[in-house]
Amino acid sequence: MITKKELYGAVKQYNDRYCKKTKNRLTVSEAYGGCAVRLTGKKRGNGYVKGSLRSSEINIGLSRYDTPTNAFTNLVRAESRGDLKRILSFYEAKKK
Repeated sequence: MITKKELYGAVKQYNDRYCKKTKNRLTVSEAYGGCAVRLTGKKRGNGYVKGSLRSSEINIGLSRYDTPTNAFTNLVRAESRGDLKRILSFYEAKKK
């Protein structure tokens, strides 16, 4: 069993590993008594970083609110399948 606190810690580690140099970040979204890991834009001051997703959210793993244990399992599965890197690179702003 993973608690919400442990899930937030795991998401922080994934942010340090994958999102340090990007314009987006992983967050934990809570609703309906459950949790979901999502990709959203980084904030800077009162606004968002230019070229980020801004207030949009992209689901990582399954798109439903579930227990923290299942949310963590979905995040680990997305990383092991390579979906996490693919999603991060797809939503990163392209240089012109």
